Amino acid sequence: MSTQLTGQPVINRLAKSLGAQTLSQIMNMAIQIFSVPIFLHYLGINRYGEWLLLSTIPTYLTMSDLGFANAAGNEMTMFVSRGERNMAVKVYQSAWAIVTITTFVLCLIMILILSHIYLSKYLNIKAFSDNESSWILSILIAQVFFALQSSLLVTIYRCDGNYSLSVLRSAFQKLAMFIGIIVCLISGIGLLGGCTTSLVIEIITNQIIRYDIKSRSPWMTFGWAEADVSTALRLANPAFAYLTLPLGWALNLQGMSFLVGTLLGPSALVVFSTLRTLSRLPFQITNSISNSIWVEMSVAFGKGDIRLARTLHNHACQISLWLVLIAVSFLFLSGKIIYTIWTHGKTNYDPLLFSILLMATVASSIWQPSSIVAVARNKHQKFALIFVSIICLTLIVAWSLGSRLGITFIGLCIFSCDFVICLFVIPMSLRILNEDTVSFFLQIISPPRHLTQRVFSKLYLNKTK
Repeated sequence: MSTQLTGQPVINRLAKSLGAQTLSQIMNMAIQIFSVPIFLHYLGINRYGEWLLLSTIPTYLTMSDLGFANAAGNEMTMFVSRGERNMAVKVYQSAWAIVTITTFVLCLIMILILSHIYLSKYLNIKAFSDNESSWILSILIAQVFFALQSSLLVTIYRCDGNYSLSVLRSAFQKLAMFIGIIVCLISGIGLLGGCTTSLVIEIITNQIIRYDIKSRSPWMTFGWAEADVSTALRLANPAFAYLTLPLGWALNLQGMSFLVGTLLGPSALVVFSTLRTLSRLPFQITNSISNSIWVEMSVAFGKGDIRLARTLHNHACQISLWLVLIAVSFLFLSGKIIYTIWTHGKTNYDPLLFSILLMATVASSIWQPSSIVAVARNKHQKFALIFVSIICLTLIVAWSLGSRLGITFIGLCIFSCDFVICLFVIPMSLRILNEDTVSFFLQIISPPRHLTQRVFSKLYLNKTK
């Protein structure tokens, strides 16, 4: 079995995708780091907390994209890789029609409901007036409609070999929207004006992307002349399975934090949340690698090239594991110093809990890129069911015994969850790829020196051009 990525275009695209993903992750982390002190300064803790509450549902809807963007993007990529652009047009227009109609009706209903209810009563909103909170939430919901339009447009970049460009455009759009809100807060316009500015940026970006696609991919036609009910129904199954993935992550992250706060109190929650945030920083590496190989994996399956798909999978798991191991080792050795500086010494550092959470990050570094095998070919329904089921079972166990066994036990539950997901996901991926289990593990435990040098040298050359 060959384990070399010999296709020069594949290496070039992977290097560009990895570079774009890395820059995107850095920008996202910067936004997360700087947003907290800025929002707290200009809004205060109560208004900031209620802003987070108001933005929760629109944020989830935007992240989930109703599942159709990912499902359509996979099919379009596989069709274009086989030269069947007419089928890619049909898939896009079918997805566009169902998403546009569904989201327009849902957003309209939600906005109409908001105009007739008191959020202070149902969401315990006190720092904002009912009128102001209704307007803010209505604008955020309207933004969901245009954000989902942008998500579908990005699938055209993705299927036509311009994935890295779509990542960069999305990253800079988020940055522009963040800056717009901050400028409104600093200038005294307020949060409502900031939300309106963010909506305007979303609409303008949507039109810019549409114009750019017409020049880069003239074969794509917009509208619903080619939309097909049977195609939309075929996309519905994988699309709804995609909806469960962000739900699973929400249960894994927010659900476990809620459980700790409920069982062990707010002081334990602060320790748990800060240590888990720090321990999951290396996961950004895994996320970048997984997203970078996603499109290439769809192309490989579209061409029926199982050998290339197998190579992508093995190398992704190998590089992810080793880079995360290096990052985790650094955090293990310097975690106490970083944590003390970051929290100003106001919370207690728990070395045992931190070590367990770092082990969970290592386990995630293997199963996350491996799951792309099922996801990239729209055959992820079984993975989604397993993923959510294991997380729910973990929450039940942690809830039952956490109050008696303490925060360390909850950390062990998190590690066990990731470990068990590995036991299900990796064999499933290896069966799809006709890969030998022993050969796979022998490869991923070997340091990827030559491949890492090759990819990063391509990344350096692309940046210097």
